[in-house]
Amino acid sequence: MRITIFIIILVVIFSCNEKNEKRVGIIHKTKIDSITDVKELGNFAQKADLSLSNFSYISPQLYKKDFYSASKLKQKLDRMFPKSNFIKADFDNNGYTDIILTGEDGFYYSVIALMSYGNNKYSTIALTLPDFPTDFPVYPKLVYINETPAIKLYTRGSSCLEQENQIIKETLIYKHNTFLEYNEKPQDLDVSKIEFRRTGCYGSCPVFNLTLRADSISNFRAKAYNFNPYRKKILEKILKVTNGIKDSKERMKIKDNLIHNEVMKDKDSLLFNEIKGNFEMKFKKKDFEEICQIIDYLNFDTLDEKCNVTTACGEASFLKIYFKDGTSKTISIFERIHIRGLSLLYHKLSDLRFNQKWKRI
Repeated sequence: MRITIFIIILVVIFSCNEKNEKRVGIIHKTKIDSITDVKELGNFAQKADLSLSNFSYISPQLYKKDFYSASKLKQKLDRMFPKSNFIKADFDNNGYTDIILTGEDGFYYSVIALMSYGNNKYSTIALTLPDFPTDFPVYPKLVYINETPAIKLYTRGSSCLEQENQIIKETLIYKHNTFLEYNEKPQDLDVSKIEFRRTGCYGSCPVFNLTLRADSISNFRAKAYNFNPYRKKILEKILKVTNGIKDSKERMKIKDNLIHNEVMKDKDSLLFNEIKGNFEMKFKKKDFEEICQIIDYLNFDTLDEKCNVTTACGEASFLKIYFKDGTSKTISIFERIHIRGLSLLYHKLSDLRFNQKWKRI
């Protein structure tokens, strides 16, 4: 009898360990581990990621714009948190220490995660929402959820979301290669089909319809302004090369040659051409499941049918999820997205236009 009970206890222990991913701990030291002050941090961060070259490292307590000098809300938040310019932890559980930076980026206050991957490889993830920039300070706090490091952000609510003069708190955890709102109880939705449609706007917003099915034929109808997202980056690089050339004919000739060289690297990429027409492909089951995992983590069927903030641009998207029980749910997504998980899903679906092997039909 005692042996039986002992075996049952062991089974329970091992099953619990399988449900909770084990933390590997810091197994590799990098420069991040030795940083102790803002000067060291600034010198390191600029070398680690060039996008941080104009970032000013200021703790939220020391960030004192004249407009907020007498702010009771800021004074309250100042008292709530110790002064700190950075937070260290291994947020993605890869054995390397990551670091959270606070400060001013241009005209706005930002919180940025500098993620470490070893071998002097780093990347940045914005924790402050790019669609809702703020000049009010944002206060990050390190917390642990089931031994997993997470970040709580405290700041003033956005006037766009009718939250002004309120303290807004978010709990963010590293999930799906970014930081998302922590969800204690993700759903397990049985998705059969996904339809995603982006409309036009007063500018050059992409217009397309996307229908995805698991391990079956999926469809993409490109209507207007569907350009490869890497096109802009390449054009910016070419502009830097040709910017110092005074002769306009010579500048245009070099630009054309550089574009030709980029196109010849991958003739099928349609890098500088607008994609139009009807396409299809067989969507891999694992890729479909990855999209479904985001939908589950969002608790999609609990979202408001109309999400986020309408902008003057006028673009809207419509996302319809079909479930295997015959039900479905549609939500409207406007350009400025304040739900991080929904923003991730929005960009993942939009990127499918270019990272899949579509065949014209």
